[in-house]
Amino acid sequence: EIGNATEGQEITIEYCTKSSKELKEMKDIDLSKIKALPFQAQIKYVTLDGMRCVRLITKQQEVTFDKEEAKKEVDYKVISVNAIQKTAQLAKKGNYRQAQANAHHWGRMMTVSYTHLTLPTTPYV
Repeated sequence: EIGNATEGQEITIEYCTKSSKELKEMKDIDLSKIKALPFQAQIKYVTLDGMRCVRLITKQQEVTFDKEEAKKEVDYKVISVNAIQKTAQLAKKGNYRQAQANAHHWGRMMTVSYTHLTLPTTPYV
């Protein structure tokens, strides 16, 4: 449960797929033929006048097996917001070591990924 949502609020979620080993062991999946993964989000909310609503968002996300190509498409703002929120949640629950490890992990991952990219000569505005 999130509470009141405002226009300026950012909410992120994490997801993961099964490991490559698990996927290879599945008889009905050919990894070489996968071109996209389906995603679906159900957002349940109550309007200011008390009406209960559900919004369903469905998307097919193209996949790549090229790590460098994937790095070029990363939205570091979204990843950093998620890392900050997850770290804060862990600390709020008293898991300070886990919060510190989470912050370190994401900081290192973003630094390593970001510094290997060829940056544009003019900044995005």
